[in-house]
Amino acid sequence: HYMGLTKTFNYAPIYCSNITANLIEYKLKVDTKLIKRLPMNEWVDVTIDSNFDEIKIDITVFVYLLEANHCPGAVQFLFRVNNRYLLHSGDFRYCKEMKIDNPLNNIKLHSLYLDTTFCSPNYDFPPQSQAIAQVIELVDQEIKNGALFLI
Repeated sequence: HYMGLTKTFNYAPIYCSNITANLIEYKLKVDTKLIKRLPMNEWVDVTIDSNFDEIKIDITVFVYLLEANHCPGAVQFLFRVNNRYLLHSGDFRYCKEMKIDNPLNNIKLHSLYLDTTFCSPNYDFPPQSQAIAQVIELVDQEIKNGALFLI
């Protein structure tokens, strides 16, 4: 998930959740000046003011981070640009709780950038609750067998 992101990365700001910011700061040693921490579940205005291939960009984009229910720090990015809404799903795992107090309930999307890596009948994943229960069962069994875990 962090392919190509190393401590030498210096190409552009990285807009991310607080959890992701902590991971890339402390594990990957990315320069903190490049890390732009965004809060969850609230609209934030992000002004982009830069030159890109000799083209001047100066625009304000509103960003809302939604829980992706995937791995620590994973989010979906909801953008509002010129009264148009765009959603980038990234990797996410849908659950019914995602519909509660979700701004997507009250808007019409102009564009959806959907991650479809596992959108195939070839992949049949168990429900998340079942996967968690199986992991807990395995860890319990290993503890009973004398294994030590550092958490």
